[in-house]
Amino acid sequence: MDLLQTITDAFETVKEETSLEKVQEHCKIALEKPIFDELRRKYLPFLRTWFANYTLPSYSDTPNILFIYETRCHANLEFILYSSAYFAQGWGLHIICSSSNKDFIVQLLGDKVSNVYIQILSDTVDGYVANRNSYNEFLKSASFWNSFPESKQWILTVEVDSYLRKSIPISEMLTYAYCASCWSWKDGPGGGGITLRSIQAMKDICAQFPTLADEIWPQDCWASEGIHRLGFAYNSTFFMESCLQADAIGVHQWWTFCVPLDDERLWYLNRYMELDIKEMKDS
Repeated sequence: MDLLQTITDAFETVKEETSLEKVQEHCKIALEKPIFDELRRKYLPFLRTWFANYTLPSYSDTPNILFIYETRCHANLEFILYSSAYFAQGWGLHIICSSSNKDFIVQLLGDKVSNVYIQILSDTVDGYVANRNSYNEFLKSASFWNSFPESKQWILTVEVDSYLRKSIPISEMLTYAYCASCWSWKDGPGGGGITLRSIQAMKDICAQFPTLADEIWPQDCWASEGIHRLGFAYNSTFFMESCLQADAIGVHQWWTFCVPLDDERLWYLNRYMELDIKEMKDS
């Protein structure tokens, strides 16, 4: 069964449902696996070879950090790791994991492991809900943000239901304290599964609004509100979640918001399944 038919079938299952939220929740869960199966089929063979030959910079030598937090042996992790490294070449790699998936991550890194900053959580966090809760608390923690020395300036967070499509345009993006996906339901800096943040800005949020982490649970909402209160420059056009954009650099759960498949959404579907990998285009 092809991807288009899978998406159509997922919508048909709940098309009589009157709650848009329930339709979207069903599609979010039902479509993640076929989306990433297709991405793996198309791109993972190349990305495996590329990563094996890539000179990953030492974490200590770069001000820019690619950050992945995942405590499970997640099926998407290999693709996310290699594709993110490809589109953020020259960035150091910081991974938060647990004792239950450490060996899996070390295996994926291969001979690059000595160049990566790996933090192993003291408490094993298994399961979707526990991992999500731990992740949200971690990224709102003053102790986490203040652990970075001044030499670390920017952090690119990528969740395992997100992926980059194109290379990070550093000269454009690093003029903002915060880059995230706009929300269709709320104005402001936004959030989502991929964000680019000034580490100093996150430290400032922690210092200026120490109770904000208790008031707002999702970590991206916490960051968005902090950026808004401080009046820092932000951009919500580079990444995409619920507001369809033609040329998003990175996407998060777009399949949740891409049904029913009319002609416009079908165009976006095909667009978001294409990664800008020059070597594959040239071959």
